[in-house]
Amino acid sequence: MIRFLSRSEVEAIHENQIALYGGLAGLRDPGLLESALAMPEASHEGEYLHKDIYEMGLPTCSISSKTIPLSTATKGRERLPLWCFSN
Repeated sequence: MIRFLSRSEVEAIHENQIALYGGLAGLRDPGLLESALAMPEASHEGEYLHKDIYEMGLPTCSISSKTIPLSTATKGRERLPLWCFSN
């Protein structure tokens, strides 16, 4: 069974990175974050729309790195949830 990252987990990862490396805390656009987190869970008739966890993680990374819903200005930190998701 696949366990998806929750919004609170992604926010905690972000806060941890801010504490370690600095940057702006908080959300720039909560709706964009919700959208990025919902995409991997998309399904139709009980089947996920993405065939494996790597395909599930890539749209999340793509959305978050293009639009950056978190307040941090660096795109590298936006990809950290993808790393957590795939490991």
